[in-house]
Amino acid sequence: MKQNRSIAGQTLERLFGETPDKSTEAGPQPGEPPLLPVIEKQAEIRKERVETGKVRVETRVTEHTEVIDEALMQEDVTVERVPIHRRVNAPLPIRYEGDTMIVPLLEEVVVVTKELMLKEELRITRRKTTVHQPQEVTLRSEEADVYQSHDGRATTENPSASEPQANSTHE
Repeated sequence: MKQNRSIAGQTLERLFGETPDKSTEAGPQPGEPPLLPVIEKQAEIRKERVETGKVRVETRVTEHTEVIDEALMQEDVTVERVPIHRRVNAPLPIRYEGDTMIVPLLEEVVVVTKELMLKEELRITRRKTTVHQPQEVTLRSEEADVYQSHDGRATTENPSASEPQANSTHE
């Protein structure tokens, strides 16, 4: 038994850097079970904020010219004057025939009695065409240079210089 305790004491000393209590080395009293010391250490954890470097960001605007060719909707109207010269009893409303808007133009004519006469109609027709008009436009993009220092040494990161621009934003 004594050998086991001394092995346990050596193991505790190697693990924890402490020697076991001498009262347990003396051995147990007759009729008592052998005692093995239990040692516990507590860990204390602290966090500290440590500055490892500094970052400086600079931005700049660059310009480049691009030709864009986009389909544009263009709408033209034609006005056709159609003489009617017909008497009417009341004003006529604007009406539509397909894409043509018909606007009645009224005129009062002096006669023994006053009557409304439809003088003419304006026939306004819409035509839609698509045209391509390439134009040069100036586009701007913003780039950022990041300067970071560690332990007195400065490093520069410029991702836009090493990587080609994937997407352009058109304004």
